[in-house]
Amino acid sequence: MDKIIFKDEYHEGFACVQLDDGKWTFVDSNGKLQAGRYKAAGDYYEGFAAVRLDDGKVAYIDSNGKLQAGRYKAAGDYYEGFAHVQLDDEKWAFVDRNGKLQAGRYKEAGDYYEGFAAVQLADGKWTFVDSNGKLQEGRYKAAGLYHEGFACVQLDDGLEAKVDYVGNLAMSKEELKRLVSKNPKYYKLIPTKYFEDKNFIKEINDIMKSVLSEYIEGIQADPRAIDKSEDELEELVKFVNEIMDMVNAKNTQVRKQLEIKQQKLEKLNKIKEDILSEINTLGE
Repeated sequence: MDKIIFKDEYHEGFACVQLDDGKWTFVDSNGKLQAGRYKAAGDYYEGFAAVRLDDGKVAYIDSNGKLQAGRYKAAGDYYEGFAHVQLDDEKWAFVDRNGKLQAGRYKEAGDYYEGFAAVQLADGKWTFVDSNGKLQEGRYKAAGLYHEGFACVQLDDGLEAKVDYVGNLAMSKEELKRLVSKNPKYYKLIPTKYFEDKNFIKEINDIMKSVLSEYIEGIQADPRAIDKSEDELEELVKFVNEIMDMVNAKNTQVRKQLEIKQQKLEKLNKIKEDILSEINTLGE
């Protein structure tokens, strides 16, 4: 007869319990024990609980006690349909409720909140991945959870900021100008809505020109520049080209979004005109 020596709180209809033989299992609200026995077990979340098997691997069981096929070194709880799991190669990935792994592999991974999870890439930078496995463009020193549409991030210079679901920085125009003046790479994180302000775009582009010009002039003025290796100089050229490519790509993206917005506005105006025309015919 199994004897329960520890019983946790109920979660989704089940409580995690430890038996007198040291093994763990689950008991339902009627006091019925599941058949499975495990080295360790966690609470149920979204219909699944992580359990450690006798071989040391972690798996998930459903509310009927049925094991998923996947085996992992470590595993988190399910949130918004996904759980982060550590594979045999030490990398982290996400598994859905059917046991299917997303393609992405990461150094670290967090839980999904509001459709996004923070993940650490191979280079140590953090970003966000959506439920389809698509990565946002932004790269950060650290990243938190989304809450009410925004997530806290730490930028390369240590500055803390918030980003929206698209990855745009939630900053004022003045804050963005100061940020870009310190690092032109943040240009790509400027919210699209700000590009409708022609004065702001002129100011930000002037800042970009000034920063890049000072950067190049600083290289030319450095008497040690002549001693730089060809590889180092090529890296400098690559840096400037990356900035220019980023600016051109951002401008192309903004133009397309503004064109779509204009098309929608024209369509809306046409609908309004048609409705007004119909209204004006009343009583004729």
